[in-house]
Amino acid sequence: MDHRPPAIVHYVAPSIWAFKHKHRNAASTAQSLGLFIDHMLVLLPFEARLFNHHRTWTTFVGHPSVETFMDAHDLFRRHDLLSSVVPPSITTELESLSMTSEWLQPVAPALWPMQTAIVHARRHHPRQRRTDEFAIAALVGSREDEVKQTIGLVKRAVESFASQHNTRVRVVFPTIPSVAHVLRKHLDSWAIPHAIHVQANTAALLQASDVAVAVSGTVVIESLLAGTPTVVMYRANWLTEVIAAAVARVRFVSLPNILFDRELVPELVFSKCTSASLAHALSKAFNAPARSSSHADDDVLVSAALSQLAVWKSDETSTTPCRASDIAAEVVVREMDKITASASSI
Repeated sequence: MDHRPPAIVHYVAPSIWAFKHKHRNAASTAQSLGLFIDHMLVLLPFEARLFNHHRTWTTFVGHPSVETFMDAHDLFRRHDLLSSVVPPSITTELESLSMTSEWLQPVAPALWPMQTAIVHARRHHPRQRRTDEFAIAALVGSREDEVKQTIGLVKRAVESFASQHNTRVRVVFPTIPSVAHVLRKHLDSWAIPHAIHVQANTAALLQASDVAVAVSGTVVIESLLAGTPTVVMYRANWLTEVIAAAVARVRFVSLPNILFDRELVPELVFSKCTSASLAHALSKAFNAPARSSSHADDDVLVSAALSQLAVWKSDETSTTPCRASDIAAEVVVREMDKITASASSI
């Protein structure tokens, strides 16, 4: 019988970076976790630096949503370092930020603009949208409590928007089986044209929408990768808001905003998340003209943030994105080999 202990590899780090008191004790947390875990795989570029303070036991693998996006657009290949379409002003900002920001991967000056351009071009592929209606993708949560907190707000906001604009409104609700019944109950007899899509192709639904309203989480990354203008929302009770104000170390809840420490993606959080504010955000999206230069620059920075959620291998002439799943598999095999080698030496 094989009595070797298993290799324990943990996937996804605790978000201690988001809270003042937890971040202060990061070294202690890493040491405690290291007693039970052989290796930890993390999704965000800054997490490996945070947990590898005393020893290297954490690997940044990249975000699974970015892997799915790159797979869909055949990006897992070598890209030659050609002239980037990123404006010079943005290139200069990226160079400065990559060397000084706590949240970003240090990247060689020639590489980040190119990686940004690779992601940006695929986010803005031709869209199949109808011109006779305004399509809203509503991603209202993956847990029952989230859906119940959010669905009424979204319904009232859409009704208010529809009453103010002379356009046909259609709402799609991508969701999962565990909460679909909650949506059906709350949307029964709703007058606004809508459809609930259970385990559908969310990316396709987003790409066919004019705007997305999304509860903070992975769906925000998916929506931004689809190139859909996105409004982030998060509701909670007043006590949660008070506690968050006291302990939160970050000013934002969505990753692009956290990475750049500015509001690149509009957020309606806590008491700012009302039906009136959401209706106003929908109106802004509806009335938005062709992108102004400032909006275009912000959108390039969103692409830059998304490109940071992948691991890239680069040399002087090319850059190649790596699959998060491949990196994770390599770590698991390496940890298993360590166990085998240790057992063989006994």
